[in-house]
Amino acid sequence: MASTRLGRGRHAAPALFLAPFLLLFTATLLAPIGYAVWMSLYREQAASGLGFGGTETLFVGIDNYLRALGDAGFRRGFVHIALYCLLYIPVMVGGALVLALLVDSALARAKRFFQLAYFLPHAVPGLIAAIVWGFLYTPGLSPCSTSCPSSARTGTCSAPTRSCSPWPTPPPGSGSATTW
Repeated sequence: MASTRLGRGRHAAPALFLAPFLLLFTATLLAPIGYAVWMSLYREQAASGLGFGGTETLFVGIDNYLRALGDAGFRRGFVHIALYCLLYIPVMVGGALVLALLVDSALARAKRFFQLAYFLPHAVPGLIAAIVWGFLYTPGLSPCSTSCPSSARTGTCSAPTRSCSPWPTPPPGSGSATTW
């Protein structure tokens, strides 16, 4: 008897952990896709030729799909996308492979340069954020220091809440820059 309860409990825990994901996945992905497919089987048509009297919804089945596939412009769009994928994907994968081999190769002359070239795009935004937050926390330079009371101007002013802090100015970029 105890082994059957243990077996049920073993399957219940994953189901409980998966339930929120499955609920959100269904609500935000599957339901809109299903609704779009359902709507694609209908056509809105004006009740009168002049546009008065509203519209009526008619079931047309797959006629909308047949009309779209029969359109030459629609088919040309698929050809353009296919050509783009045939050219872009191999060039990008090949280029990434060559650059990865340059970074990893012991024989490459500019190995440090390629490592720096890969690292800089990730480091520069963090550095810029640290500088900006440093200016925001500097009482004389901060645009929010004018919103703080004059008696508390020796402290810092946090930009999101516009509230003054009695603690001394933190080092530039400490704290908030790491959260951004």
